[in-house]
Amino acid sequence: MSPHNGEGHGQDESSYDDPTGDDRKYGHDTEGRAGFDRRSFLKIAGVATAGLAATGLSGTAGAAPTRDSFSFDRVVNAVDDLGMDPNGQSPIDGALDRAIESGTLVEFPPGEYKYTESHSWDGVSNAGIAGTGSSQRDVTFLPEQGHQVRLVNGDLGGPILLENFSFQQYDDKSTLPWIRVRSPGGSLVRDIEWLGKTGLGPSMSVGSPYVFTYETTTQDGVNVAENLIIGEDAPAHEAQYPEGVQVCRAGGSHVGEVVYRNLRFVEQNSNPIRYTNPPGVITIEGGEFIDNTHTSLRVSAGRHPSKQSVVDGAYISVSKDWGNLRGGLICDSSNGGDAGMVVKNTTIEWDVNGGEVIEFPDWGGHGAVTFRNCIVRNDGGSATIAADATSDTSDDAITVENCSFTGSGGGFVAENRGGSVIRDSCIGLSDATIRGFETQNVGSSGCRTPSDGTDGSADKTTTDETDGTEDTTDLPNTLVVQGTGTATRYTFTVSEELQPVDSTIESHDTVDGRTADAWVTTSSHADEFAFSGSVTAFEYAEGGPVDITLNGESVAAEDLVDTNDGPSAEVTVTATDGLTAELSAEGSTDPDGSIESYEWAVGDETYSGSTATHAFGDAGTYSVSLTVTDDADASASTTADVSVSDESQLRIQGAGTPTQVVVEVSGELTALEDTIEVWDEVGDSSATVWVTDTEDVDEFTFTGELTNVSFNEGEADVFVDGTAVDPSLIGPKEETPKDLEIRGAGTPTQVVVEVSGELTALEDTIEVWDEVGDSSATVWVTTTEDVDRFTFTGELTNVSFNEGEADVFVDGTAVDPSDV
Repeated sequence: MSPHNGEGHGQDESSYDDPTGDDRKYGHDTEGRAGFDRRSFLKIAGVATAGLAATGLSGTAGAAPTRDSFSFDRVVNAVDDLGMDPNGQSPIDGALDRAIESGTLVEFPPGEYKYTESHSWDGVSNAGIAGTGSSQRDVTFLPEQGHQVRLVNGDLGGPILLENFSFQQYDDKSTLPWIRVRSPGGSLVRDIEWLGKTGLGPSMSVGSPYVFTYETTTQDGVNVAENLIIGEDAPAHEAQYPEGVQVCRAGGSHVGEVVYRNLRFVEQNSNPIRYTNPPGVITIEGGEFIDNTHTSLRVSAGRHPSKQSVVDGAYISVSKDWGNLRGGLICDSSNGGDAGMVVKNTTIEWDVNGGEVIEFPDWGGHGAVTFRNCIVRNDGGSATIAADATSDTSDDAITVENCSFTGSGGGFVAENRGGSVIRDSCIGLSDATIRGFETQNVGSSGCRTPSDGTDGSADKTTTDETDGTEDTTDLPNTLVVQGTGTATRYTFTVSEELQPVDSTIESHDTVDGRTADAWVTTSSHADEFAFSGSVTAFEYAEGGPVDITLNGESVAAEDLVDTNDGPSAEVTVTATDGLTAELSAEGSTDPDGSIESYEWAVGDETYSGSTATHAFGDAGTYSVSLTVTDDADASASTTADVSVSDESQLRIQGAGTPTQVVVEVSGELTALEDTIEVWDEVGDSSATVWVTDTEDVDEFTFTGELTNVSFNEGEADVFVDGTAVDPSLIGPKEETPKDLEIRGAGTPTQVVVEVSGELTALEDTIEVWDEVGDSSATVWVTTTEDVDRFTFTGELTNVSFNEGEADVFVDGTAVDPSDV
């Protein structure tokens, strides 16, 4: 671990993001754009907001906002109403400043919008900016190149909505489109992308720029950001810390909660997320953080009176070392004494030798953190968890529960952190040194890997290395009880077996046979149980309510207790392939886990089991019945009518250029008339049509097979029954001929060869005494230099020797004639 390296951990002040009063300080640099070939993480569609006429904001500051939380006094069109230039030539600054006021949403039609100044939103409430395109890239804001310019900059009086647009960072090192939002709560920033290469910032001694500053300025407030993307199309300019640009950050003004959902941050040159010393908390739900430098997530628990920071379901992957790598996840409160953060359901893949996978640095001063149901693959030369001591030892234990660790990397160190424990976990690391942690029920076999996911479905049985006992929770039902901020004691009973899961139960909670008596407190506090049978009683002994999840579905406490004395049957029929359907009884209820049989009837065909597959002979409507019977001979039956069709759906969608498409089918082709224009030609089994942009779609139904899709001009997307198809794979394909070689073995040999397709001799290898037909040949070879060569289609069906012996090769591989 590195000592304190002058990283400026004292910079987390409320004014940290004002390095200079001059947004035009930085110079201009141009470099060619480097493309980024990665799979697309999100296809983001904007939500049109025209016609919103109500006033005010629904919802409260304490609740997480959604798009439906907003209504506006007025919605104005940036081009039609405000006269802004959508072609990126004339600046929009004056028109935008005049439009920024409480109650106003400014909608931007697809286009490019140039701005040269930072825009103040101080005191504004219930206002916003929204693109109306089908993708966030349809509306792009162009900051003046070479400068730091904030399209949105303000200490807001209330919530703000920013959605469905992108920023152009160009490819230089000094352009920075920056958003700074300080909101009391209720703000929503979503579906936004930063294009181009993220540039460089000044050293932290004079302040640093950020891409997105997001703070909640009231303790009860919640602000949300979701579906943010940066680096998808180009990596950032490489930089050594602190010269890069941190993406998301907050300072001392952040006292409430910020929720980040589904971020996609790729190859950024500094911390993608840095919330290290604000009093407020951060919640990270999902998201991918790929090959970023310094640290992928640099976070702390915060000092909120009732909330703690939570990282839930994130994915971190590091295979690129930029030269100043610190870690995948750093727990850093900059000596603020924060404690109590939870990291759960998170996956880290580590393939570099620099830094440490999870680090508690000596200058970070972070206290207790719990890691639950996480998966880490460490194939670098780094420690997996490296925790330096803190100055405050009262609450600094590190708890690791139901986690899996694999790879060739290093182990675990907790320096002077009493009470640190690794329990109910699997450690399959080849260098699994453990120092400073107690271990409970820790094994080394059957560890989960990143491909297994973090849903807790695996790794339920682990072995304690000390006493060999097993803790098994292989029961069919799961119940999760989550706190809502009020200390709550609850009890419940199940009809059969009950066990706690993932060691979420504290020492003051009890599970006695089929009954649990437990407490939950904060909204991040959850107890999890596995059970068989049904819940027969649930009640609050003190406080309440709580949030309850049964088998992944939210359920109210009053609906949790199952009073059904017998099974019920429900039929689900899903067409899988034309006339073939999948029959499912998954909706049937089985309160006691006692259904003994499932009996299906479709015409004269019968099946058993909770699912079945039935192939119908013809299109039409059929009656499907299901009967379920439990072990007490109680039964329930239901019948459903299902319509099946031998027609398939064909959709041809434009991709942005004028395209002429030819389609052919083996059966009958029928166009949906309202999708066909006068210049399209449609026959009984073929059509020639034109499409242009993504809004231009031609649709058909057809029977038989799709035998041809070809483009006379341009390109388009093709879908059959909603699934994208590759036109190059449709229709018969010309077979690639195989090579056949017959080589002499030293004696005169007459060989007979036959193929199922067409046989063609290479003429310069054939002598006058050889006989070659369309699919067979009789030839002579002698020495190893005497070779007869052919190409053929189909299969080699016969190789026999009338005299002597020879060697036979197909595509360079020796063939045993007796196997042909």
